[in-house]
Order: sequence, then C-alpha cells, then structure tokens
Amino acid sequence: MRVLKVTDSSKLDGGITQIAVTATNGLIRRGAEVQYVAATGPPTDKFMDSNRLRVTCFGQQDILADPHRLRAMASGIVNTRSLRELSKILRNYSDDGETIVHIYGWYKALSPAVVSQVVECGLPCIVTVQEYYMGCPNGAFYDYSANAICHRLPLSISCISCNCDSRSYPIKLWRVARFAVQKYWYDVPGSVPAFLLASRFSHKILEPFLPKRGTVHFLDNPIEVSDNGRATVEENGNYFFVGRISREKGVMHFLEAARRCGVNAVVGGAGPLLEEAKAAYPEATYLGWLSSEDVSNWMRKARCIVFPSTWYEGQPLVPIEAAANGVPSIISDCTAAVDYLPEETHSLHFKQANVESLCERITQMQSPALAKYLSETVYQWYWANPWTVERHVDGLEQVYRRVIHEHRSRSESGKRVEISS
Repeated sequence: MRVLKVTDSSKLDGGITQIAVTATNGLIRRGAEVQYVAATGPPTDKFMDSNRLRVTCFGQQDILADPHRLRAMASGIVNTRSLRELSKILRNYSDDGETIVHIYGWYKALSPAVVSQVVECGLPCIVTVQEYYMGCPNGAFYDYSANAICHRLPLSISCISCNCDSRSYPIKLWRVARFAVQKYWYDVPGSVPAFLLASRFSHKILEPFLPKRGTVHFLDNPIEVSDNGRATVEENGNYFFVGRISREKGVMHFLEAARRCGVNAVVGGAGPLLEEAKAAYPEATYLGWLSSEDVSNWMRKARCIVFPSTWYEGQPLVPIEAAANGVPSIISDCTAAVDYLPEETHSLHFKQANVESLCERITQMQSPALAKYLSETVYQWYWANPWTVERHVDGLEQVYRRVIHEHRSRSESGKRVEISS
C-alpha cells in the first residue's frame, strides 16, 4: 500500500499531528510506503527512520504565525504555494488500486483549496474530520463571547452578525469569507468522497452538513498507556482536571463545584484563564504543565477525573487514559466521552455548564463503594480492547481498503455510464 498523507504540520504542535505521525509510523512498520506532506515544519524527530518514508515540508508558516497578516489571510483561503508543490507530488502517483491520499488537517495552513485539489486529482482520498470546520466557520459550533454552544445556521445573517470568534470580529468575518469560498467555490465538503471521524457523537453534529453521497468511516484515536493495574481510587480524595485552562474547557465550573462540595480540586495544565482561576479559587492546587508521566501519576492519586467542557469535544482522550488506569470520570454531556463511557456503569454524566448538576455528581462520587465500582468497570472495559497504536493501524488499513474499493466502484460505474451514452 502507498499512502500520501497531507496535513498542515510536520511538527508535534497539536493532537491531529500526533495522530498523523503515530499512524505514519504504524503503517511503515506494516510495510506500507508513506509520503508525509506538510505545509509547516520542521519535521519532528518522532518519525521512524525508514527508506519507505518520505517527509516533505513546504517550509511555510501557519496562518497565526505569519507576521504578514494580509498574506496569511489570503493563504488561509487559497494557499497557492502548497497547491503548486502538491501538484508536483500528486503527479508521481497513479490510481493503481494500492494508493490513497489521506488529508488530516488543512485549516491552519493548507487552505480548503488543497482539499479540492486532492479530491479532483483522481486518486482515492479520505479526509479526517477532527474539528467542525466542515460545518461551522469558526470550527467549533461555539460562541466564545457567550461561552455557549452555538445553534445558528452557518452563513445565515444571525451567524455572520454574531461576534463568536475567540479572537475578534474581523477574524470572524474572515472565517465567514473562507467558509463561503470553501463551500461554494471549492465544494468542500460537498465533493469529498469519504470522511474519517473519531466518534459518532461528532457525526451527529456534522451530519446535516456532510454530503449524503460521501461515505463516513469511524476510527478511535490511539493512546499510548501502560497497564499499571487499577488505581485504588476509593482511597483517594482529589478531584483532578487536566487540560487547557480556558473558558470553554469548563475549568471554572469545576472549581466552583469543588468549593461547594468541599473537595480537593487539583488542576493540571496551562492556559489564558490560569491566573484568573488562581485568584478566584486559591484553595485549589495548580500544577502547571505536566508531562504524560506526571498526568498518569496524578490521575492515579485522584478519586476521579472531572471533564467539564462546555463545547463539543469530538473524542477527548483524557477520560480514556484515566479508564486505562482504573480512574472513573465525571463528564459533561456535550462531549463524545458520553458515547463510550456510559452513565452510572463506566462514568457519571452531568449537564453541560451546570454547576448544580456537577455538584450532584461529585457528591455521588464521594461514595467509596461507587468510586470502586466505576473504577473496576472502566478498567476492565479498557483493557478488554485497549486503544493501542496497533488497533488504530488495523482499523486504518481496513478503512483505506474500503475507500479504495469505493473509489474503484465509482470509477467503473462512471465508465459504464459513458459507454451506454
């Protein structure tokens, strides 16, 4: 199998790149030939050293990092340099039944024009959908000014006039322009033949905006975690939050609920809300940025994880890593975690952005018997079928084969129509 992976970045600057690099290495170990193409770099040293791997970086900057703002704005809509460079690369591949193009991320640097270019190149292709840019100009269905999920119709007057962007209203208008070009000029997602999503939760939100003729495939993201046995959470008192310290992550709701319930709140991570959180809730413990090992260690010291996001989380991995350690979670009902960690057998759910609801769940979790029960069920659930890299690559290979088969079927069908006419 030959795989051309196309994405914004070749450096580990986010979750999507981590997944793309991990999958690349896994495919190489299986004997596949992979070319990894990215707009920005430099390439991470996490890539395997193999003669079956080529990493191509265009040496560009992402939209936010480019100091030339007009150039950045134009490139974010049509990245002409990436189009030229990718065009040269695509000429080296043929539709031979063993080749596929996989787009991971395009909205930070590559632009929707690149998605359209890949779709039109004649090769089987699939697009990973991690964010919500296929249906929403700001990619989140979230009103950052109101700190609430947005239900406006994209590109409606209500949408365009709303200052929902996390940065500024002029940036929002630029996002609207890009989304309009993406949808009406490049026909994205309308022309995309196949999508790869991590959760059915995300699909429910995006389904009205995806083309009915496009096939949707599901694949869990991989995590790397060791089996260190079940943590004895029933003996612990800490309630642990880890992640970006920002408004949409719901950290202030967590801190307020912990105060009302009189439990120990431990916060791991950094972000724009950190100093405000420290000032408002000085009784909590703030750990700052944590390594993966530190996160695991603090998880195992907690009664449970609290995952209080107020926006749509496509597939949060923190509750999954916690489950691998036998640590249950209290999770907001607006995240995909509710799909794979059912209520009262594997986790506790609470109403999004509702402190009273969260308090009720924390009070329930104070029961050592309930904490132990949930700990045992999530630990057994995870290790019965762990989310390993091998499992992810198994699924990825199956998806690639299906997409190649679907592409060949469409091509043959098109040929038959041509002959009959």
